[in-house]
Amino acid sequence: MFATLRTEVDFRDGKEVKIQDHTAEAKNDAFKHPVPEDLYMPYGAFIEKYNLSAAFNTVYQISQGMGDLLHVPTIYAAKYFNTGDIRAMTDGYLTHAHGNNSEIYSKAGEYISHENILLNSVVISSNRRKNTTAEGRGAELLVSTRGAGVKLLSCDQIVLAMPPDLSNLAGWDLTEQERESEASA
Repeated sequence: MFATLRTEVDFRDGKEVKIQDHTAEAKNDAFKHPVPEDLYMPYGAFIEKYNLSAAFNTVYQISQGMGDLLHVPTIYAAKYFNTGDIRAMTDGYLTHAHGNNSEIYSKAGEYISHENILLNSVVISSNRRKNTTAEGRGAELLVSTRGAGVKLLSCDQIVLAMPPDLSNLAGWDLTEQERESEASA
């Protein structure tokens, strides 16, 4: 937004610079061969080579969860801290108006109805094939819940929120394509 009004400047000498956006390449690992040494050297060495130590604390805070950031290849550090993060730091992050990010989940729960939300539950088995239930409705799920025991659900729509791990989908009737897709994630 407002890219025509922005100027990138090297603060060491005040000269205008063009920041190259390698985000798309980094996401796809679509680099030409040979891959430049700077991209596979440890990120700590990259920081030293280009005298970027003043920025490291900020990069580290934005890139939480990467482990030992100084020893990962630079390409991975660039994937987690990229021009999108730099833009967000200068233009601002999109946040909730009241500063309460959990409010969106509370409002969604009110809209959906809290009894239709099964937190900390496990799908024991599923049948997602259309028009297969006795009433001719969408999918059926057999779910083990924390407080209500086992429930049989007839659903027109299902929203699944979970860590992307194949073991979390043990009770689901996955197609071979879904199973392969999840296994490669």
